[in-house]
Amino acid sequence: MYELSKDRFLELKHHCLQVPFWEGELVKVTKKIDIYGEDPTGEEATWIAELKRRIDIVDKTLKEAFAERDYMKGYYAVTKGLRFPPSFPEYEMLRKFYWLLDKKL
Repeated sequence: MYELSKDRFLELKHHCLQVPFWEGELVKVTKKIDIYGEDPTGEEATWIAELKRRIDIVDKTLKEAFAERDYMKGYYAVTKGLRFPPSFPEYEMLRKFYWLLDKKL
């Protein structure tokens, strides 16, 4: 039902594995701005907006694909590479997640 080519799946998987880096980068940039009490430059503001956009796409897609109680399982599956056996219900949710993400990116 949720079909993707192997190459596209790997592209999406590696996109999601970058989420922890983006979250850390967002914290680092916003802390720097808060510490010095400066307005972000155009470049920093653009980078902050891009990081938030990337994180939000993955987060919203996770919420669409995984039930609320399974959200954290989904988060760890897509950002840390956690795997589910095909017999687990989370396996289908994960396939749905990548299929939905493919439509958004």
